[in-house]
Amino acid sequence: MRVFTENFGVHGVRKVWRQINREGFAVARCIVERLMRDLRLQGVIRGKPVRATVSNKAAPCSLNHVNRRGCQKFRVR
Repeated sequence: MRVFTENFGVHGVRKVWRQINREGFAVARCIVERLMRDLRLQGVIRGKPVRATVSNKAAPCSLNHVNRRGCQKFRVR
């Protein structure tokens, strides 16, 4: 994909598809999606992932108010 490499490999499907259409090639967006997926091309995602909670493994378990065995929340029986 020439358009992808010319833009330093940072453009995703939407921008690549729009650039191809601006250049005069009538291409469906699903075709661009499929080709990029087959070639394992992916645009860069901006920003940092949101990390809501940082768990502390050294912290003691909360009190057992519902008669659970151990402090595991989801136990497979």
